[in-house]
Amino acid sequence: MTYAERAYYSRHKKEIESTEDYLNRVTKAYNEIYSLINKVNDSKGCIQASNEINAFRQIVGKNATDVLKLRKQLINRIETVLEDNDTKIQDLKQEIKDIQSFDVSDTMEEATKLDRLATNRMYELMISFNGNSNSTKRKLGNIILNKNGLDRISATALSRLCAIPAYADFFKPSYKEIIAEAMKSDAQKTYERNSQPVIEEKNRAIGKTYMSNFLLRKALSMANTAVSSDEVASNE
Repeated sequence: MTYAERAYYSRHKKEIESTEDYLNRVTKAYNEIYSLINKVNDSKGCIQASNEINAFRQIVGKNATDVLKLRKQLINRIETVLEDNDTKIQDLKQEIKDIQSFDVSDTMEEATKLDRLATNRMYELMISFNGNSNSTKRKLGNIILNKNGLDRISATALSRLCAIPAYADFFKPSYKEIIAEAMKSDAQKTYERNSQPVIEEKNRAIGKTYMSNFLLRKALSMANTAVSSDEVASNE
């Protein structure tokens, strides 16, 4: 039974009940519905609040200004929830971006050693290329697509070759992706592997919020239609 229905049946329960008592009960129903609206957080809550308003309208009459006030309050509430959800989505996206951009840096000693070995490896590769484009492409493909995987030193060397105009065109987008992954340290790979479940959970939360907003927008459209209908009725 809705708040409005309780007010109605209380009014007719005893014929001797005064008009003042009835108005007090209607006011109580109004306040309860108003409070309910302010707790709306999803489309399910919108439906419940809308049903309460419709029941209230049947009791107090379609021209009652209180009905229009409640409908407009519901619209304001839906718009607030939509704004909050949009903020939540942006916050989650930023959190994912922060997780993905975090870099587990090498120690100074590790970075210096990697730089030295990668430089030597780059020069070895340059010497092995005989100037023939087809031969260079084939050798690069064999190195990058090696079934045993691409080691970090070679990957770092290849990334430097890729930046040299004379070799840049030999690197396919797929090659660049493999190289970028192979350049990561074991610590970085462990971090990304461990953070992946967190990222997936946040992406699920984003998807859930998008769906909530979709349903809320439908509810908002219905609420606006109801207000227009009541405004027309009040002018008749």
